Amino acid sequence: MAGEAFTPDTASAAALVARALSSAEGGLPTLDDVARSLGTTERTLRRRLQAERTSFRKLVEEVRRDRAADLLARSSVTETALRLGFLDTTAFSHAFRRWFGCPPRELRGARGPRFPT
Repeated sequence: MAGEAFTPDTASAAALVARALSSAEGGLPTLDDVARSLGTTERTLRRRLQAERTSFRKLVEEVRRDRAADLLARSSVTETALRLGFLDTTAFSHAFRRWFGCPPRELRGARGPRFPT
């Protein structure tokens, strides 16, 4: 993602941010990190996302949801929560229940879990 210029001619701001979040190793980058990697400021990036009727927070939520299913299939609930940037398993469990309609341990315990998309 580094070095990709952020201009009106590039892909949508939301697509660029989603790509930066999805390709991040370990924890998710901050808004400031993503803005810098795109060669812009937080404020400009926020305005561009707002113009596209989304926000950095919404995009982080989507990436976390997508990653949760994959990580949980091969990691513990605690490890998954921490890798997704949650401060504790309780916060992760609440988010997971909102995303998938059941607690993470329920899907974690199933063999070959099939996560809703």
